[in-house]
Amino acid sequence: MKKSQDNSVRASALQIAPGLALILLSLVLVASGFAQRSDFNVRAQGDSAQAYQTGNASTNTPDASLPVVVTATAGNTGPTSYPTLQLAFAAIDTGVHQGAINVAIVGDTTETASAVLNASGGRANYTSISVQPSGGAARTVSGAMVDGSPLIDLNGATNVTIDGLNIGGNSLTITNTTASATAGTSTIRFINGAQNNIVTRCAVLGSSISAIGIAGGNVLFSTTTGVGNNNNTISFCNLGPAGTNLPTKALMSLGTAANPNTSNLIDSNNIFDFFNTTVSVSGISVQDNSDNWSISNNRIFQTEARAFTGGINPRYAGITIDASGGAFTVSSNLIGFGAADGTGMTTITGTGTGRQNEFRGIDLPSVSITTPTSVQGNIISGINQTSARSSLNTVSSCFTAIALGANDGRFNVGDTVGNAIGSLDGSSTIVVTATSSTPNTAPIIGILDFSTSSSNTISSNDIGNITINPGPTGATVGFRGIYSITDVAQLATLNDNTIASITDNVVGSYAMYGIYSSLNALNAAGNVVRNISGNANGPGVTMTGILVSAPLATQPTTVSLNTVHTLSNTVTGSSVGAVYGMHFLLPWQGNVIQQNLVHSLDVISTLTEYQIWGLVMEGQGTATFQNNMVRLGLNATGSSITTGFSIVGIRDKAGATANYCFNSVYIGGTGVTSASNTFAFLSDVVDNTRKFRDNIFYNARSNASGGIANAAIQVNGLGSSPAGLTSNYNDLYATGTDGVIGVFNSIIQPTLSDWQIATGQEANGISADPQYLDPDGNAATVDLHINDTSPCAGASVGIAGITDDFDGDPRLNLPSIGADEPGIPSATPAPTPTPTVAPRHTPTPRSRTTPAPRPNATPLTSTSAGPITKPLASPAGIRRR
Repeated sequence: MKKSQDNSVRASALQIAPGLALILLSLVLVASGFAQRSDFNVRAQGDSAQAYQTGNASTNTPDASLPVVVTATAGNTGPTSYPTLQLAFAAIDTGVHQGAINVAIVGDTTETASAVLNASGGRANYTSISVQPSGGAARTVSGAMVDGSPLIDLNGATNVTIDGLNIGGNSLTITNTTASATAGTSTIRFINGAQNNIVTRCAVLGSSISAIGIAGGNVLFSTTTGVGNNNNTISFCNLGPAGTNLPTKALMSLGTAANPNTSNLIDSNNIFDFFNTTVSVSGISVQDNSDNWSISNNRIFQTEARAFTGGINPRYAGITIDASGGAFTVSSNLIGFGAADGTGMTTITGTGTGRQNEFRGIDLPSVSITTPTSVQGNIISGINQTSARSSLNTVSSCFTAIALGANDGRFNVGDTVGNAIGSLDGSSTIVVTATSSTPNTAPIIGILDFSTSSSNTISSNDIGNITINPGPTGATVGFRGIYSITDVAQLATLNDNTIASITDNVVGSYAMYGIYSSLNALNAAGNVVRNISGNANGPGVTMTGILVSAPLATQPTTVSLNTVHTLSNTVTGSSVGAVYGMHFLLPWQGNVIQQNLVHSLDVISTLTEYQIWGLVMEGQGTATFQNNMVRLGLNATGSSITTGFSIVGIRDKAGATANYCFNSVYIGGTGVTSASNTFAFLSDVVDNTRKFRDNIFYNARSNASGGIANAAIQVNGLGSSPAGLTSNYNDLYATGTDGVIGVFNSIIQPTLSDWQIATGQEANGISADPQYLDPDGNAATVDLHINDTSPCAGASVGIAGITDDFDGDPRLNLPSIGADEPGIPSATPAPTPTPTVAPRHTPTPRSRTTPAPRPNATPLTSTSAGPITKPLASPAGIRRR
């Protein structure tokens, strides 16, 4: 949609009519002559004014009663006094002062018309202009401009520095008190090729209330009739309201198509108290025809709670860039809190239609699709929002911290310096009270990538300590940590992100996903998803650490070296759902899932059909799962989950074509009131080509009652040695009460020999304690590495293409069964992986100890009651009596 353009350029060019110009020139000459006749001693104006008399300056002394003093190196060298900055600039525009010009603000001015500074090269003839306060006191340049006008208009001006100094008692406040929605209303405007200018260490205050896409703001980069407004800097300034009238934007750019505003720097500013009760607002709004800006180190906050009272889905944004074709750097900004020092909260609420408000920390709907926009090192936190936003559209979520490519764009996010949303240590928080009760309401999102034409990188970001509350009516708002939903032809790269300490207190129907990739393929490595808790009552998968739903993707997915743990859902409703560690719906590509760690998933519910599954391959596509570790059946404290849930370490669904090699699985827990079968590995694929080799499938779950089988493995197939199945060199082990080795075609096979006869597989398989180092530990200590003396050590043969283990240690010529290759020499022992650190990319030595014995640690060789051999209606109904 074409944005409205700033038409004030025409007014700027015509604002001095010929008659007025003559009057103005007369005033300038009178002021100049009056200054030459004055006996005022310039030293009384402070060191800066005194310095202006050096070099080529004349011996003229300015009028002490006038607040603006000009000196120059050519023309009338001054010092010359003026009553307003507007008249001083007018003198420069007419060539009265030339060369290197200094403008000292030695008193407060009240401007009655825009102070227009034109380009050098016509009557104006200057090489540089410096505007500074002087006299060791706070100075103010202010006025109420005509609607649509700036207070200071840099009309093609170049090499101008406005420096408020903020030293020696000197400071400078520039204020346009006009509250207007008319395009062009601003305090400082860059227009018609204003270039190489600097505004620094000033307070620039204004009250432009124009809509988000209409030209206006405290600082406005406007249109041009020639080159763009380029290479300008706004730094170390306070950009806030003029009095009680808050602006809708502190800084804005809206340029000209052929000559965009380019290479401007917005750095280290305090941007605060921009708001309007009925329209969307943004601290920084960079719109069409802008390119190659750097927006860095700014502090963007509200000092008081703000409430939308009307409007249509009003949005509060810290930084907005909606400039298709432009590429930008957005780095090290602090968005949120209630002050520049990171204390307090930015609070956004609403009444009436304002209840449908949205929050965006960094909102980048349209940027270049060829040159990436870089988003690095920003902090978005200290936010408290209340919203009833009930849109079903993902891009219209009530809260998204970083929103990418709602229309399109190419991005690198955190790959150089990670961004922080909330905090991992709890030092700051984000609280969203989401009161929507509309089914399928868009969730709270940390980082959203919605671009369609780019494969983007989102890495090294921390998302944590976010709380979602329901208010009086909320029932449907879930959570996505990083949500990539682009296009089937794209490949998202998500590496080394951490999503942690997320709490959804909404009781209702929704889902919580740490990382969610939809449509596009995914490369995900080194991510940690942990400590997520919810109260989802809906059916289906209510919580997942990593979800890839890309059945039509044209590129393969690789998910490696990720850790998912301590996911917990409390269910008070009657719908059976599921908590999965990692969940995959993949295309027919060379997908690889490797070296991941999943543990300590939990459900609090009386619904025994509820699923707690570790790695889940849906029934389509191809994949290889290798060197993964999964521990289930115990929660994050190491306590047994005693409800008889369906617990499966690795789930391979019918229709998939997948291989599972060198994985280590442990299902634990004692005193279980059993009601559903549990499996270390469960496949119901019938005849697709599949290979299950060199895995440890250990089910130690032990029932107190119920008699439901706890199996190491289940496979399906047509008769012994079923078509497409290769299963060998696995350690199949079950030790607890009602433990069995396997279930084949819904028939229990209690021992390894029974399993070998029934399936025609596992000629080289074993059934022995793999000697995991600490399978029953809590979330900080659980460890599925094996002891050097494990019977799995050196008990297999190699598989082509799998040359390392879970830690990246090399596989030996006779490799070990399972994900760990023990016995690799190490110079310096290091701790085993902890729940807050993803598996490392480089091999890491680790200490090993002899594991303590556990109850029922001997292989199960027989069952007292005998297995049920006839197929039942559902595998979940298989029981041991």
